[in-house]
Amino acid sequence: MTKKRKYILAGTGTFLGLMIFMIIGLFFYLETDHAQNFIQTRINKAIPGTISWEKFQFGLLRGRFELKNAQLRGPAGEDLAGVDRVFIDLSWLTLFKKALTISEVIIEKPRANLRINSEGKLNLLDAFPPAKPEKEEKKPFKGLPVNIVLNSLKLTQGSVRYEMDAKKLKAAVQDISLSASDGNFLEQSLHLIFQIRDGSVKSPAINTEIAQLQLDANLKNGQLDPLLFKLDADTGTLALSGNIHDIFVKQPNLDIRLDLDTSLASIRENFHLKPDLTGDAKLGLTVQGELNNPRANLRLDYGGGNLAGNQIDSIRLDCQLNDRQMTFDTFRVNAASGELNLKGDVDLQKAFTNGFLAPERDLDALSY
Repeated sequence: MTKKRKYILAGTGTFLGLMIFMIIGLFFYLETDHAQNFIQTRINKAIPGTISWEKFQFGLLRGRFELKNAQLRGPAGEDLAGVDRVFIDLSWLTLFKKALTISEVIIEKPRANLRINSEGKLNLLDAFPPAKPEKEEKKPFKGLPVNIVLNSLKLTQGSVRYEMDAKKLKAAVQDISLSASDGNFLEQSLHLIFQIRDGSVKSPAINTEIAQLQLDANLKNGQLDPLLFKLDADTGTLALSGNIHDIFVKQPNLDIRLDLDTSLASIRENFHLKPDLTGDAKLGLTVQGELNNPRANLRLDYGGGNLAGNQIDSIRLDCQLNDRQMTFDTFRVNAASGELNLKGDVDLQKAFTNGFLAPERDLDALSY
């Protein structure tokens, strides 16, 4: 080997070593308080609002990132959003298999105070410069270059406040939690559990409190199975369970049961209705088959009370739907003025010749 070649190899090795040393040094420097204060200052000079965080740590080679006590404030210093901690753990090795694996995501105490003013502008946008108009047309989405795999995501103790000035609407949720696992973008699979507690909605049209809302859904091979939804509010309780197959096709297949237990007096008060409504009602509904032409069974029990000035002792309704033919097995009303009993059929086939979701319909073709 000639001396010239030795010098070239030695120089190249030294240069590469210095580059690696500088990159590693840069990563260590970016985690220092001086570097992070400098970055925050540069960002805040470029936007009307203010972004701050206590600590941002990252290990690029290990694929770990952690952000602590981050906060976004508006131009007047108002608190818009924040989070106590965000931790992300990535696995780079799966990139050789054209997949980015998100091993773990932890989000602790995220919060947001959102408000839409009378002009329809979201306050969150005030913290950032106005978006520049796009000159080029958006290119169609051609898919991700790699598959996204999610092993675990957990969000705890989240909270949101929302106001809309035009409708005098105020909504708030004090406790939001979410967990997701077994996620795979290409396989279209994900197990999701979502829950909120202590929610409220107030406006001239509605005033209600939500004690708890739960959603548990598992998506795999184009199927939502199981699908569970529960709502506990001051107006009553609602529970939905079952499964949905072929969810990504035009006509998904359903097998769902819904149960509703409600107080009519609470509904009247919370929705500011004028007619007198008292008493409790229970409703049970099952739906099976394609949504365009399902099989369904409905049962309604009303325990008695006042319906728009009429004293009712009880109401019982049992009906079923099969191939667009509805059968009323029982429709009985007991009131102070007497008793009403009805049975019968309603033929919907000619009114909805191609199913309930088809645009062709002729309600005059109903037959009883």
